[in-house]
Parts: sequence; structure tokens; C-alpha cells
Amino acid sequence: MKKIYFIALLMIIVSLDTKAQQESLITQYNSQMVLFNPAAVSLDGGSTMTLLHRRHWANAPMSPITTSFTYGYDAGNNVGLGVSVIMDKVFVTQSTFVSIDYSYRLQLEDEAFLYLGVKAGANFYAINAGGLNTYNLVADPSLNTTDIILPNIGFGAHYTKGAFYFSVGVPRVLDTRQTKTENGLVSVVTDKPHLYSAMGYEFLVSKSENIYVRPSVFTRTVTGAPIITDFNTMVGFNRSFEIGATYRTNNAFAALMNLKLNNQFTTGWVYEVNSQSQYSNVGSSLEVLLKYQF
Repeated sequence: MKKIYFIALLMIIVSLDTKAQQESLITQYNSQMVLFNPAAVSLDGGSTMTLLHRRHWANAPMSPITTSFTYGYDAGNNVGLGVSVIMDKVFVTQSTFVSIDYSYRLQLEDEAFLYLGVKAGANFYAINAGGLNTYNLVADPSLNTTDIILPNIGFGAHYTKGAFYFSVGVPRVLDTRQTKTENGLVSVVTDKPHLYSAMGYEFLVSKSENIYVRPSVFTRTVTGAPIITDFNTMVGFNRSFEIGATYRTNNAFAALMNLKLNNQFTTGWVYEVNSQSQYSNVGSSLEVLLKYQF
């Protein structure tokens, strides 16, 4: 049975390399928008720290794991500052992108604001070939451990007017390609720029009971891969409890829930499944989020 899971995992990883996004995919994008757009740092003012952990395909051994951390605060004078870290671990590879985020707020009208942001950081890419088991009596010289650092920069814009927002960002603009030659072996790592856009609006259903509905759309675009869009709707009660659902255009469905424990702590959960036949044996994807507002 383990061999079946292992083969299925390898087939999915290969298909992801040719058909899907290279950068991280998370369902709770509204809670960590700064990962995809530096202009979104410290949108709510004050200081906010968010930690997210996602396990893809829970039934498959060595399945992809995504962990992210963001911190942003209002530095005054219309400036927002923060730091963001996102780490992806897939099989024997690990990619960690660390960046500093900066945004500046422009007031266009009474309730309309435009945030412009820049992100500067580096991607730390590593392949641990020691995690591979081979059937050779001698070590395979092509299975060497690789560590590469790729600097990058990103930009974004975020517009809000009342309960409406529109966001567009490219967190890694550079089409980085680094070639490493060692002992006659050549390895190449390439990052393609991803364009992320999001739009949402909050409808107040009941003012007295503070019930609202917040639909949103989140799109990922990258050269050489199909456009993937999330359609999300959340229903909130008294600003302390939210429940909703997401449909992703690669036939993924997710249920979401957010619970505000007090004025500072918020926790969120995601349970996600995919209806495509190649995902039938690998199980669901799970996502957990913790947010602390200072």
C-alpha cells in the first residue's frame, strides 16, 4: 500500500510541475494577503501576527507541507512595515522565501484608499538527496545535496473603498534562474513570476445582529500553467464567528471556519478535497491558522 501512495505522490508532483503553480497555494488567502501582495501589510492598522500551516493530501506519505508566518504593523505617517516567511516542503525539496514588506497609503476620497507596496527578500532552495533510498551498492553521483539562494523583489497595489477591495500583486518579479556546477554535475532552479489578483465585498445582512456575507475571488496566473481561481463566500456573526466555502477551478472544494477567541486571538480551519480522479487515494488537505492582534 505504501508503494501505491508513493507512486501516486510522485505522479502528482510531476503533474504539478507542468500544469499548476510553482509558488505556494493556500485557501485562507484573505488572512495572509501580504504573502501575495506587499501592499496589504498592516491594512487594519496596529500590529498583527499570523501563523498558518497546511498539509496537502493527508493520506500520502511525504506529501507537500506549507508553513507561513507574517507580521505587520502600522509604522505611522501612512507607512506599513512587516516581515513574511513562507516555507514549502515537498518530498526531499524545501523552499523558504523570506521578505521584508513595505506599503504606503494614499487617500483618494473620503472612504477610498490606495496602498502601494514593495517586497524584498530571497528564496532559500534546498534538495536533501540523503533522503532518497537507492538500490545501488555505490552512491549515485547525480544525487548530490543542493543549496541555492535566489534574491528577488515584488510589488503590489491594494485599493479599498468602504466594504469593497481590489488587490493585485507580483511577490517575486524576477524570473530567476541559477545554474550550479559541481564535480561535472549541473543543476538548474527557475522561478517564474506569479500574478495574484483578488476582489471582495462585504454585504451587511443584519445591522442589529451584526450578520454579514463576504464573497471574494482570488486568481493566480503564471506563464505556462492554467489560470486558477478561488471563489470564496464567508458568512460572519457578530465579528466573532465565520463559516464559509471555497470552490477552486481545479475541482477543489473547501469548508472554512474562523473563530475569534477574544479581542486578540483568532483561529481558523480548512478542510479541502479534490474531485479529480488522480487525487482519490491521497486524501484531503488540512489548513490551520492562528492570528494574534496586539
